[in-house]
Amino acid sequence: MKSKLALLVIVLIIFASYTAYVFVNHNVLEFNKTLQFDSWSMQILIDLCLAVTLIFFWIVRDALDRGKSLTVPIIYIIISIPTGSIGIFLYLIHRELQLIKEKT
Repeated sequence: MKSKLALLVIVLIIFASYTAYVFVNHNVLEFNKTLQFDSWSMQILIDLCLAVTLIFFWIVRDALDRGKSLTVPIIYIIISIPTGSIGIFLYLIHRELQLIKEKT
C-alpha cells in the first residue's frame, strides 16, 4: 500500500515538474495554433478529453462506493479541469492515504 502511494507521489512530482517546465518555456497559446493545422494534435486532445471524462465518472463512483461525500471528488474534478492529470494524481494520492488510514 505504501509503495503504491510512493509511486503515485513520484510520478506526480515528475509529471508536475515537466508540466511546469513546458508552461514556463512555451507559450500556451501556441498549442491552440497547432490544433488549427494538425489533425493528429486535435485527435489526441479529443482522446484525452474523453479519457479524462471517463476518469471523472470513475472518481465520483469510487468515492460514493466507499461511502464518501460527493464534495471530495467534485473538488478533485475542479482541480483536474485546468491541471489535467495532476488533479487526478492528487485524487489517487488522497484515496491511498484514506485507505492507509482506514487500515490502521
